[in-house]
Amino acid sequence: MEIYNYSRETFEFLGTSTADESPREPGVFHIPAFATNIKPQSVSENQVAVFEKGNWIIKEDYRSKSACKIDTNGFFISKYNFSIGESPSSTIILTDIPDLNLYKPKWNGEKWIEGLSDLELDKIKKQQSSNVVMLTQLNELTVLCAQQDKMIKTLAQTVNNLNLKIEGAVNNAQQ
Repeated sequence: MEIYNYSRETFEFLGTSTADESPREPGVFHIPAFATNIKPQSVSENQVAVFEKGNWIIKEDYRSKSACKIDTNGFFISKYNFSIGESPSSTIILTDIPDLNLYKPKWNGEKWIEGLSDLELDKIKKQQSSNVVMLTQLNELTVLCAQQDKMIKTLAQTVNNLNLKIEGAVNNAQQ
């Protein structure tokens, strides 16, 4: 007897198998948990058969699709993962995540575009340029500090050597 297996978590159709006949009761078949002898309907793309309340129900299934959540103005919020029964909407769209080079990605209905104005972009570019200058200056200061530390160690070693020579001369003079 053919049986139809479904997921214990999502109750979605997984596939078919054969039920075992009872060794004590010929003609009686054991149907294991999360299986039924009721055949599911065939499904179309983006659909799945789900076993609920003793029957198969067809539900939307976009779990394998790449999707993003956007706000009502079209600005990117996050990547989105569908659950069974959910479908795209005005704020959950079927698309890949936006290009990382966009500062404030915005969906225009067909593709991701830059959501910042030219003035806002200019401000960001000036700030980035300023940051580069500050990082360069910081690196130069780091090099100077390392050179200064080396000079201080050399000077300390020289002073220590002079102290040893003076002590030696004093000891020789006292003998």
